[in-house]
Amino acid sequence: MDADSGSSHVPDKSPERIISLTQQFSGNGYTAQLHFYCLIVTDKRIICVKTDDLLEARRKEAEENLDCVDRGFRGALEKIFRVPFYSTDFTDHFRKMDPADIITSHPDAEVIPLANLTSFVVKHKFHISAVGSANNLYLDTKIMGRTKNPDRPRVIELYTTHHPDNFPDIDAMQKILGDRFVPPSFSDMLSWS
Repeated sequence: MDADSGSSHVPDKSPERIISLTQQFSGNGYTAQLHFYCLIVTDKRIICVKTDDLLEARRKEAEENLDCVDRGFRGALEKIFRVPFYSTDFTDHFRKMDPADIITSHPDAEVIPLANLTSFVVKHKFHISAVGSANNLYLDTKIMGRTKNPDRPRVIELYTTHHPDNFPDIDAMQKILGDRFVPPSFSDMLSWS
């Protein structure tokens, strides 16, 4: 098995199971550098798939469907569709796929084999909007893995909204990752606020 990519040159006979699947994002929405991801944890590796292209395809499909809408509503709806579909959830799309097929379909996916994983930390984090009126609670996920160069670990840092569907399966994660998995706790908020 290639230590960096998690790909195997010899097919593994045991099926790979998806343990946890969550919608995540990274970047700063205020500077238009917000990107969306699906974080997939299997019993063999961590797969981080960028879903920006899936969001764009969904948006274009919705715009094409506007042709059947009365012209009076079209202008207002076009403004709505210019905004990315932040709440679009692709977890069901990936849940139906075999993990190897996910990597084949998304060759730019970040992959960390569990053998190379050093830590998977999920913390609560407050976010205050630019105008200071909205306080939101997010989960900050930081995943670190070993690479061939010990001075340059692989790091994936993502965020997700504080919603029950976005929490990783904590029991399964602790079982498979042991003490490398640090679940969120509300005491985190004191140090992150």
